[in-house]
Amino acid sequence: MTRTRVAAWMMASISTTCAGKEPVARPGPVASSAQVAEATPDASPADADESHPADASHPADAREGGPADAKESPPRPPAGPPSFAAPHGRTARPEDGAWSPLARRDGSALLYQATVHPSPVKGHVEVTLVAIDLQGVAVHLVAGTREPMSNTVPPSARPGVVPAADHAALLAVANGGWKTEHGRFGMRIGADRFQAPREGACAIGLGSTGGLMIAPWAEMAPREAELVAWRQTPACLVHRGALHPALERETLSRNWGAAEKGEVEIRRSALGLDATGRFALFGLGERTSAKAIADGMLAAGATSAAELDINWSFTRFVLFGRPTPDAPLTIVRSLVPKTEPSPRSYLERPSERDFFYFTSKSPTP
Repeated sequence: MTRTRVAAWMMASISTTCAGKEPVARPGPVASSAQVAEATPDASPADADESHPADASHPADAREGGPADAKESPPRPPAGPPSFAAPHGRTARPEDGAWSPLARRDGSALLYQATVHPSPVKGHVEVTLVAIDLQGVAVHLVAGTREPMSNTVPPSARPGVVPAADHAALLAVANGGWKTEHGRFGMRIGADRFQAPREGACAIGLGSTGGLMIAPWAEMAPREAELVAWRQTPACLVHRGALHPALERETLSRNWGAAEKGEVEIRRSALGLDATGRFALFGLGERTSAKAIADGMLAAGATSAAELDINWSFTRFVLFGRPTPDAPLTIVRSLVPKTEPSPRSYLERPSERDFFYFTSKSPTP
């Protein structure tokens, strides 16, 4: 976000923070929503809303103390996310809202792709979406070699690469949040606090039981000790199924960043969570305002969503694989054309910026 001008406005002051609280957490440079690097946690569905980490280890129908007279197995969850309608018929395309498999592991789809055109009048505004099935996928956070800035965290906690232990299960990498100079949003991984939390911010939290949490920091702060990591962003685009009030009032708001010359219809990225807690939703929008990407995330089923990085060079979602069985692991596809980093980025070539990566929970040979 080097070429980004960030407006000074933030959400109204929030009463609860924990800037001085040091939680008890696992040390280390990488945090995972699955709380492991080499083990394979339970992949059962979660029963949670967007404000609490989803406990994916015990589905409700299988807990001890359940109905004694239950004779039938619970219905299987749907194979993928439900299709959805574009918010405006005038600009909708026939393919909008239809999910197709994007990445598989052991024959099962774990990532799905769809598109949506969220503008009421501009047909060129498009958001590409990835649905990430948290039943079978773990989410991790890695610090970049330079970002976020910190005067206390040692270089050893800034690997900028996916740990070798996770290479076999690696599915994809997505960009992280804003540069420190553009808002000084907080981040913690394990015991390493790179920047203190900021009031009024939204935050993405990785829970110790495998859940993903996206909520205003005021709601996340009391539960910080339960999180193995968190990354702050500008104010939540979507919270409890509703757009941020500023987006309702101002279609071209600059409160979520703009280009160097003030343009607000730029490339943007976001991460959201659906109402069930099963699907995380990544969105990458071309020539989108903050409201447009928020509308796209909301249409896809996100009940909470946070804006990640913006502008051309820093927004990406890349998939990993082996072109042949004997070939080394490499980037094999980019979600959006012309955003491909070098093939061994995030593996051998460190990233200066923080990023999220996604791994299969299934055992790998």
